[in-house]
Amino acid sequence: MGYRVARYGVGLSAPADNAHARPAGPNDVATPAGAEGWQALYGYSLPFSAARREYEESVFWFRETIHWPRPLKPFEATFLQDAMVSLGQFNHRHYVMPAARGLDFRILNGYVYLSPGSIDDPEIVSAREPLFAERGGFYYEHWDELYTAWMVRIRDLLGRLDAITFPDLPEVVPAEEVLAGRGVGRAYDLSRRYHDVLDLGVELWQNHFELLNLGYAAYLDYFEFCRQLLPQFSDLQIARTVAGIDVDLFRPDRELRRLARAAVELGVDEVLCDGPLAAVLASLIGQPGGEEWLADFTRTQQPWFNFSTGSGFYHDDAVWADHLEYPLGFIRSYIGQLRAGHCIESPTQQVAVDRDRLAHEARAALAGADLERFDEKLQLARTVFHFVENHNFYVEHWGMSLLWRKLREFSSLFVKEGFWSAADDIFYLRPSEVEESMWDMLGSWANGTPACGPQRWPHEIRRREASIAACPPPARRPPSGSCHWRSPNRSPSCCGASPPTPSTAGRRALPVPPNFVGSLSPPASSPAVRGWCCLRITSTRWRKARSWSPNSRHRVGHRCSAASPAPSPKQAG
Repeated sequence: MGYRVARYGVGLSAPADNAHARPAGPNDVATPAGAEGWQALYGYSLPFSAARREYEESVFWFRETIHWPRPLKPFEATFLQDAMVSLGQFNHRHYVMPAARGLDFRILNGYVYLSPGSIDDPEIVSAREPLFAERGGFYYEHWDELYTAWMVRIRDLLGRLDAITFPDLPEVVPAEEVLAGRGVGRAYDLSRRYHDVLDLGVELWQNHFELLNLGYAAYLDYFEFCRQLLPQFSDLQIARTVAGIDVDLFRPDRELRRLARAAVELGVDEVLCDGPLAAVLASLIGQPGGEEWLADFTRTQQPWFNFSTGSGFYHDDAVWADHLEYPLGFIRSYIGQLRAGHCIESPTQQVAVDRDRLAHEARAALAGADLERFDEKLQLARTVFHFVENHNFYVEHWGMSLLWRKLREFSSLFVKEGFWSAADDIFYLRPSEVEESMWDMLGSWANGTPACGPQRWPHEIRRREASIAACPPPARRPPSGSCHWRSPNRSPSCCGASPPTPSTAGRRALPVPPNFVGSLSPPASSPAVRGWCCLRITSTRWRKARSWSPNSRHRVGHRCSAASPAPSPKQAG
């Protein structure tokens, strides 16, 4: 049908005594000792399998370590599915991106592997272009109003998720519930609210990808345009032309700085910096200015302490709101800097000045149509920048923090009934297994009979815990065994952008673990890098000049050579 996926070429060095040996496939990767049976922990479609062996060994896979650096527990894998299905839906089915589908996803020994899909048939690409021009063009033309609506919608979603509570299972249901004549009881309420949490997780990730890849497309198109026409500008200088825009993602850190200044002004900095963190807050009560600072600290926690110390995809990534030692530790550090006479403010004004200066220098180096395209692309890149940065706080930080918190609250009911010993044990079950356990628990409660779960799950959870712990990170080969991103016809795209182009001086190859499966972990430190890793627009064909709207105001893409390099992690970072 003209659909192809990025090919994995001659990526692995063959043994010296068999230079033409075929690389092993993902189905041939050995299971670590102690992890036997790990496949059964996940849904049947997630592990590599013999049923799809021909397909799976014909495509390029890489281990995704930006969002998923550690093995996933069974329940955590459901949000991998939510995210990847949402991504492919918007890329391939909604916006009909000309040369891109989505990302296929698998789990191998607990780790996440992705395969970017592209469309190489020129006729199919051409047929999809007008569809994308209409749909993507509408979003670019109405970005501000769509983003405003997105913010209202995402805050409403987070409010609905935060409002969910789980009824306990009393010996006797209170009379007022019975006499209300509702027709349903606590078994229904508990089941519905568990499904509400799961459904809101899907809704969260659907909203995440509504605008994200369109935003990355605009940013990366501007970035690549500048790299081609302004070679005298470094990647950092290009990125700085879009910097200095106030976004909510940085608000949690600004709040910590503000609280540090308030502590010094109220004279409670000595108390805050003295003694164990666990006792600091209690010691402020009764201190002059202490209760005022505590009230400010408490108000700030919602929503700005819904901030994860990790990617948000793991239930055990510490969240500030649940581990106050993290924000208090940062506040102490800022207080120390203030005492030493240092300025703790971000140099936002200077960043804005530098941004405008660099943009002016870039404009001075261009003329005619190139200058017009630069202005359009820069304006669009700055327009989408708010969402590209802010979505991370509202989804990965705030949204995922709430999901993990609500699932722990739900799990506490099972702990009370003896199904498992700790709230976090729920994450060793798949959502469908939690569903089965819920009805086991409800049947026991409703009928006053023994449940099966307390005999099944404690031992099984510990077994699963040991199995996941036995999965070490895949070993990386030395540079002699490296992936050079080759294919019979064209270089594969990694998550949508062109792969790093090796320089003639000091060839840069990406080391990969053995057994056919690649590994890629560039730093996620800027929109350019995150876009390179996360954008799912593939092939240089889509960059042909096209109009995104009837008045041609926003063109994301210009005709460029297939040899023009995309930002590599090293370059863009």
